[in-house]
Amino acid sequence: MTGALDSLPMIGPARRRVLSDEVADAIRDAIFDGRIDLGQRLVEDELASLLNVSRGPVRRALVLLSEEGLVNTEHHRGTTVAQLGADDVRETASLRTALERLAVDWVCRNATEGDFTRIAVVLQQVGDLPGPLSPSRVAALDVAFHDAVFRAAHHERLYRSWRSLRSQIYIDLVYRRAHRDDVGQWVIDHQKFLEVLRHRNQPEVVEMVEAHVEGPHGPTGASSRPH
Repeated sequence: MTGALDSLPMIGPARRRVLSDEVADAIRDAIFDGRIDLGQRLVEDELASLLNVSRGPVRRALVLLSEEGLVNTEHHRGTTVAQLGADDVRETASLRTALERLAVDWVCRNATEGDFTRIAVVLQQVGDLPGPLSPSRVAALDVAFHDAVFRAAHHERLYRSWRSLRSQIYIDLVYRRAHRDDVGQWVIDHQKFLEVLRHRNQPEVVEMVEAHVEGPHGPTGASSRPH
C-alpha cells in the first residue's frame, strides 16, 4: 500500500471493550495485514477519525504498541511503524529461539487434542484466503501459528513473554521478505512441525525450532525462509 491511510476505515470503528486495547488491536491488525506499511507515520488525529474514537484512546494504544516494539515514538518526529535493523533481527531471533524451545517442551507435556486442532486451523486458513497472498499476510499467518503453539504450552508467563516479542517477529519476517513466493512450502513445513508436536517428540521438535530460527534459513543464513 502507499503511505496514505486510505484503507484504514476497514478496521473500525473499534468495539468498546477496553477502548485503548481495541484501538491497539485494530492498528496492529492493519499493520499485520499490510494495510499500514513498515516505517509509515501514524498520526493520532487521522487514526482517531478513522476509528471513530477520541485522541485519548489512540494515544494510549500507541503507547501499548510501543511497548511491544511495533511502533517507535520520537520527540519532534512523532510515531512510526517500527523497522528492524540487522542487530535487531539477530537479537529477536535469539530470544525467539529460547522462548520456543521452552514452549515446545511444555506443549509436549501439556497440550490437548483441542490445542492441536486450534494450531491446525491456522494452516487451514491458508486455503480459504484469496491469492496470491502478500508476504505480510503470510507473515501474519506465521505469527498466528506460533501464537497457537505458545497457547498450547499452558504456561501463562511464557505466553506473556511471547506476546511482548510477537509484533517484532512479524516485523522481522516482513523486513526480510521471509515468505515471498513459497506459501506452499510454508504450509508443508508447518504441517511437519505440527505433526512432530502431535507425537510429542520433544527432542525432535526442539531441533526443528533451532533449525527454523537459527539455521540456514534464519536471519543470518543464505535463504530467507524461516518459520
